[in-house]
Amino acid sequence: MSYANAICVGLGSTDVSYKDHRLAAEDMETRLKNYRGKLGDLAKQGPDQARRILGHKNEIAYATSELRPEFVSEIVQRAIRFSLWAENIGSKLNIAGW
Repeated sequence: MSYANAICVGLGSTDVSYKDHRLAAEDMETRLKNYRGKLGDLAKQGPDQARRILGHKNEIAYATSELRPEFVSEIVQRAIRFSLWAENIGSKLNIAGW
């Protein structure tokens, strides 16, 4: 969620202390709507990816049994895609630090 927070701050958010990480995805999506002309579908991909990752947060955090390797691999791949997306967006939008 650090990537989501960095994008939100880079696009004007002054408070990223979300009690619920899903709010970070919503804030990111709202802020990126202003850049749909420049980014096209990329503006929606990141928030969607963040939501997919967050959808498994409790399952991972509170697992009562060993997680299946395929499941872990899927989540890792989603996180990698999200980080690559965030790096791309930060660069395209000239967000400070990118």
